[in-house]
Amino acid sequence: MSQDEYNNIEVTDVESVAIQSMDPLEQIKHAAEKFDVKLNDPNPNCRHCYGRGYTGKRKTGEPIACVCIQPKMNEATKFAYENRQMVARNRKERRFASKQFKKNSKKVK
Repeated sequence: MSQDEYNNIEVTDVESVAIQSMDPLEQIKHAAEKFDVKLNDPNPNCRHCYGRGYTGKRKTGEPIACVCIQPKMNEATKFAYENRQMVARNRKERRFASKQFKKNSKKVK
């Protein structure tokens, strides 16, 4: 979501006070409703949030949503996840990766 889309959503003072007095899970659901994101119900057996739906709060008081309520990967995130590049960690892996790259680049020509 771009910065312009965030700027288009207006929150009044009365609404912000109402949001701050909500339960953290309700705050997350309210934000998801504003951005048209569908959330799952919290998993009661989740090892991160223990069924609460949020893992904690930031210093600003904003709750941190748990992974169990977030939707599964859509096409855009799945594409980015599959096309990520792994970085070699040691000298042997770097040398092997460079040899494989050279071998594969010669095949393309």
